[in-house]
Amino acid sequence: MKLIIQKVIAIFFITYSGILGATSLYVASEYSGLVEDKKAYKVGDSLTVLIVENSSAEASSDISSNRSFGIAASANTTDEVNTADLNASANMQNAGEVNRDGSLLARITVTVHDVLPTGELLVKGNQYISINDEEQIIALEGNVRPSDINNENMVLSTRIANANITYSGDGLTNGKPGVITRFFKWLF
Repeated sequence: MKLIIQKVIAIFFITYSGILGATSLYVASEYSGLVEDKKAYKVGDSLTVLIVENSSAEASSDISSNRSFGIAASANTTDEVNTADLNASANMQNAGEVNRDGSLLARITVTVHDVLPTGELLVKGNQYISINDEEQIIALEGNVRPSDINNENMVLSTRIANANITYSGDGLTNGKPGVITRFFKWLF
């Protein structure tokens, strides 16, 4: 009796194993290993960029110009001698100097928008900060080599090719004069 039950169970599994079909618990597209780096490598992944930028520019110019003009005239009459002189000269000297220094330190998280045929990652991202009615916007776009991403999923801005970094702000301390100041400047 035991042998018959075992044979029936074996026939059942052989018959229905093709119908039921085995599925794997492993899905390659969703797999992440236990010891795998958590680096950005595909579209939709996030990457932190440490923006460390310094810039400096200096320009100067000197302009010098001298002009002179002279007229001399004399007239003789029998009673007296009349002479007249007219001289004009102009000197102009101008000097100018422009110095600019800029520094930006920030941290922004961007998203991978495309993986280029070279393997580089096209990243884009914006960060909006509003404090006491002052808005600051940091926007970043560029190409990142996966080898430049460290183990903490971060990359320096100096390692981004074709980097386009924009930092702008709007508020009381943006350096733009107020309406009254602009009115008086226009008036005078």
